[in-house]
Amino acid sequence: MVEQIPGDHVGIHFHNDTDNGVANSLAGVRAGARQIQGTLNGLGERCGNANLTSIIPTLMLKSDYAERYETKVTPEKLATLTHASRVLDEVLNRAPNRHAPYVGESAFAHKGGIHVSAVQKDPRTYEHVPPESVGNVRKLLVSDQGGRSNILAQLDRIGISVPKDDPRVGRLLDVVKEHEAVGYAYEAAEASFELLARRMLGNVPQFFDVESFRVWWSGGTMRLATWSRSRKPRSKRASTVIR
Repeated sequence: MVEQIPGDHVGIHFHNDTDNGVANSLAGVRAGARQIQGTLNGLGERCGNANLTSIIPTLMLKSDYAERYETKVTPEKLATLTHASRVLDEVLNRAPNRHAPYVGESAFAHKGGIHVSAVQKDPRTYEHVPPESVGNVRKLLVSDQGGRSNILAQLDRIGISVPKDDPRVGRLLDVVKEHEAVGYAYEAAEASFELLARRMLGNVPQFFDVESFRVWWSGGTMRLATWSRSRKPRSKRASTVIR
């Protein structure tokens, strides 16, 4: 067709019924078409349309396309892609696809200890493009599959400085694995990991001492009263009742 009609007059419009909407669109570009129809986040009837959040960065960041084609999308605009994708999902009141290429929350997440160690030395070992180029961020996860590199990276992120050979790091890793073996999960609970780490590394102050407590039943309601003494000077005894 492009032998008879100029490519800038040829458009392609693919759906994703066989999960090939993006692949077919890129094949159309290589064949000579210069107009690509698609939708943000692949929205569309049935299985959706070709996903522009995958097509646009591929055309701009992969050398086979970037060196041959021009999209008129600037690098500054490309860096807002992740934000645009998530805003659309928010407007539609649906959960973003965390595994979406380029813009998903897990697109640049690293879990295995070997992966984390390698990506810290050279991100190109496990990242096909810089996450910031599409407005995404790298995530180094803490889990039972991780190693010391995961722990150290997360400690550094939350501002806790500790020597690499500190034995407490190994113990913290052991506790994380013990907890995950019985059902805990720290991948999406970064605050829980921070509290655990600060407790084990001695960075959580002891704000008060519990002197005594009493539990009683009244009017069909269990009540708990505690008496505590603050460790701050000049503070008075406090009590609380929890229904």
